[in-house]
Amino acid sequence: MGKEQSIIQVIQTLDPILNAHLDSLDMGDSPWKEPATFRNIETGETYLHLAGGIGWPCKDVPGFIIVVAVTKMPGEEGNDAPLFICLDELESDRIEGLLEGCLRLRDRYGFRQSDTLFRTWYADPDRFATPVNQFNLKLLKEVKKIHGIYPTAPHDFQQPNYFELYKRRIQSLLTQTESVGKSLILGKCSGLRNYLQSLPPDAEDCPAIIALGGIVYSLMVQTPWTIRTQVTQMSISDIDAFEKDIRMETEWWRDPYFSRL
Repeated sequence: MGKEQSIIQVIQTLDPILNAHLDSLDMGDSPWKEPATFRNIETGETYLHLAGGIGWPCKDVPGFIIVVAVTKMPGEEGNDAPLFICLDELESDRIEGLLEGCLRLRDRYGFRQSDTLFRTWYADPDRFATPVNQFNLKLLKEVKKIHGIYPTAPHDFQQPNYFELYKRRIQSLLTQTESVGKSLILGKCSGLRNYLQSLPPDAEDCPAIIALGGIVYSLMVQTPWTIRTQVTQMSISDIDAFEKDIRMETEWWRDPYFSRL
């Protein structure tokens, strides 16, 4: 299975090892690593986070997957409101076709460059669970140590009116006011744009709406780009110094002076 060339470059503003070494001098708490940012080497855009969503096929409508990036709204300094940018989309009426698409899109948008991207996909985890598991097992046999496609339920997915919640969130992000611009950019995702424009007011299901809505609704609540993680790694020099201190503390009795006591 060929790998898609990534267009994402990870930017880590702080060196976690250096940060860990400096903070360890005062014997305080473990230092923290700031969240990474991600640069699109094709467009030059910088993102705070990227995520993917899956809308499974329903009735005569094919399944839909989409990748969304998060950046900051342009404008005043200190404005931390997120701006969502739709980067890529794919449709298929086959479950295997959707999952293969997830593999290609995640490689293109930074999966192999970061341990925080595309570990899961926002989607109904129970629907089509059997073919998803079969796909992951097949993938594991063909390519050892590869991470499968693992759906995770979007926020409030268990609510009976989840589709309406997701649809309203999309509509609110697309609404532009005098003080606030649009918070959702559809970009080159023409298929998504067509679904949004042709969606009946009384619609109760649409894979594209579920895929996109599940992402933006969940990310507005979870804001993973704000989470800082503790650094637990030690550099080789730190380990050597630590072991030297231990030897000095535990082998003092080998000194000839103490051996005469």
